[in-house]
Amino acid sequence: MMEITYKDFRQFMRLLTKETQLWTEMWVDKTLIHSERVDGFLAFGANEHPIVCQLGGSNPDDLARAAQVVASWGYDEINLNCGCPSDRVAGHGEFGASLMLKPQLVGQCMSSILSTTHLPATVKCRLGADDFDSPEFTATFVRTVAEAGVKHFVIHARKCFLNGLTPDQNRKVPPLMYDRVYRLCNEFPELEFSLNGGVKTLEEVEGILANAPPNLVGVMIGRAAYDNPCILADADRRLYGCASNPFTARSRHSILLGFIKYLQKEYSSTDKFSTGTVQAALKPVLGLFHGLPGNKILRQSVNSFSHDAGLRSTGPAGVLQKVLEALEKDEKACAHLHAELVPDC
Repeated sequence: MMEITYKDFRQFMRLLTKETQLWTEMWVDKTLIHSERVDGFLAFGANEHPIVCQLGGSNPDDLARAAQVVASWGYDEINLNCGCPSDRVAGHGEFGASLMLKPQLVGQCMSSILSTTHLPATVKCRLGADDFDSPEFTATFVRTVAEAGVKHFVIHARKCFLNGLTPDQNRKVPPLMYDRVYRLCNEFPELEFSLNGGVKTLEEVEGILANAPPNLVGVMIGRAAYDNPCILADADRRLYGCASNPFTARSRHSILLGFIKYLQKEYSSTDKFSTGTVQAALKPVLGLFHGLPGNKILRQSVNSFSHDAGLRSTGPAGVLQKVLEALEKDEKACAHLHAELVPDC
């Protein structure tokens, strides 16, 4: 997710789940090719495996060069974005969801990526775009791209409109059609699929996987992981068969302490921090009290403390420590701060 799944967010996720596959933001191929330094885009921690780097672009040669850069950084997988309907993406440079209307080109792009790197390469797409959204259209897209060697498709189970809707509306207005993804699974038993769209709980993930064809191998949670990250606190035990979840996933308090520890290492105390830098570093915690007493205190404290020059000089870790102290002072917020998210983590 653009402006969300950067390194700080991914590290925050690892406090909740060690096993879940993580994705980067989408990086435009030309950005990776022409930047003198790409560490600000591609750097990730060893604990972030398994991790997928998502690329945007439509030129086979440029995507191949970008894929080589990604592979050199040690990523586990590359994904080509053919599903983002934002006009920042689909309306410029011919990539994102607009590529659904050009399956032959997508096939050429994927063939180029696969021929220049050893990494698995997948495609993330919608069921269709604008009036091109029939089951036959989606099947033709999958069939054409699969002929290039793609074996795994991540399907956002709704169509999108390239014009007329905001990105947020495109995530809500077109109806979800999980049955269409199941139909693709049955139509292409030799391929693997993952389902994306509207999933907000682990119970929903379990229900989808239990009732879907066997080649539906994954469920993607996107916005819900940002809006309400605690839904993932029991993911390792329930979905991956682990004996326990990370110790840091025991409570909101342990999550915040773990993130403070990460921020202390990631952000040097000698640096000068802008309000924007601190707010971006703390953005991952904003949903920690989703729907609970303490949500307003958390969000207001992050905002106000980030604007305080004195506190800001202590860096993101110092600011978050003050936020934690503010939560401790409120009786109701404190109760939820220390409440166990999952017994016997």
